[in-house]
Amino acid sequence: SSRRRHTRFKCDWSSDVCSSDLVLVASAPGTPGSVSISLSGTTITANWTTPANNGSPISGYRIRYSQDGINWTTLVSDTKSTSTTYSFTSPVKGKVYLQVAAINAIDLGRYTSAPTFVTVL
Repeated sequence: SSRRRHTRFKCDWSSDVCSSDLVLVASAPGTPGSVSISLSGTTITANWTTPANNGSPISGYRIRYSQDGINWTTLVSDTKSTSTTYSFTSPVKGKVYLQVAAINAIDLGRYTSAPTFVTVL
């Protein structure tokens, strides 16, 4: 697990006795599994696998697109859904690359590493 571990100490100084508790702290979610995308006309449907939530439930996903795989534009900042499928009308023609990152109460996770693309005619 990538959750941070912290040790919390409790001491009774009058008797010089201390005890400790191991506390697991939640962190940003893991990286979603690889994205697969399909195209029907100008409608793109993306699918991915749920990543580890790292101690805080996933609340949604951020999806971004690019025409060159380098310069990215946010398509949706938060789907506000745990669904691992998202359909939308392509904002551009030509190659459309996609990446997905999970969101939980702690932070935004990492985007999928290898961008996937379709060509919209």
